[in-house]
Amino acid sequence: MIFIMVVAASYYKEVLFSARENQLKIPAEITFDFDLDGIESEHIYVKRSAKDEEGLRIDGSKNSLTTIYDYPGYFKARLIVDNKTLKTSDVFIKTDGWLATVPSERGYSYYHKNDISSDGLITLPKSVTERKTIDEVTFHYFDQINPMSGLDFILEADIQATIEKGTYKCDKVQIEIVGSNSSTLVPLSLSACSINAPIVIAGHEYFQADTYGKFLAANSTNEWQNFKLKVHGGIAQFVINGKEQLRLPVKSSMGQIAGLRFHFEGNGSIKNINLTDTQEVTYIESF
Repeated sequence: MIFIMVVAASYYKEVLFSARENQLKIPAEITFDFDLDGIESEHIYVKRSAKDEEGLRIDGSKNSLTTIYDYPGYFKARLIVDNKTLKTSDVFIKTDGWLATVPSERGYSYYHKNDISSDGLITLPKSVTERKTIDEVTFHYFDQINPMSGLDFILEADIQATIEKGTYKCDKVQIEIVGSNSSTLVPLSLSACSINAPIVIAGHEYFQADTYGKFLAANSTNEWQNFKLKVHGGIAQFVINGKEQLRLPVKSSMGQIAGLRFHFEGNGSIKNINLTDTQEVTYIESF
């Protein structure tokens, strides 16, 4: 299911910019509609998300543009004229339960909840991993999550790296909490390797120079590791296997929590996922 919400910007209120879905599946075909009457410029673009640097150029004589989103998630599309953002449109591409994506030569291969759910956990099945080497996989959840502030939540999960074919220099997982304004991204080493990637909290980056040289690491790639992130009172607390490893300040809000992603190097497995606020369990997924 795909839900589109239009948000007004502060420039050119007479300009219309909205988005609509053409098909309820992933990859998602999205059409942006606009009315550029009265705007004369050769530099009109739609940037589909915060990571879209190039953008899609618009013919000023047209009134729509259709494009493909390969990933589920919550994205802010922007209508850009002469390097100014005139309007924004929030594009929420939902999954039906959990979804896995694996990069391929043609983009991505997709594995839906019935393909990856088994015995109380989610992972790529042997029918997939025996056919090809998995260099990376991402598990996505953008479905039923009750309204929850990105300033007050607890995410807990048991995770494990799954080594089948090939070897990896450093078994890593990046845990991503996607909000309506920005995201929190937590890189975690499941072996003795160090991590150079920053921890990102609501868009603010913390490198090792900001964390006294610390990075987040678990005990062993061959065992289940319990990860817990608690955000409350302006502090993000990171706990691995019951032991607090790091605390960092939360300098802004990522808005309402829209979904989760687990990015694994190689294959991986997840179970016992709880997303809660300080009052009650808000989300528990049954696999």
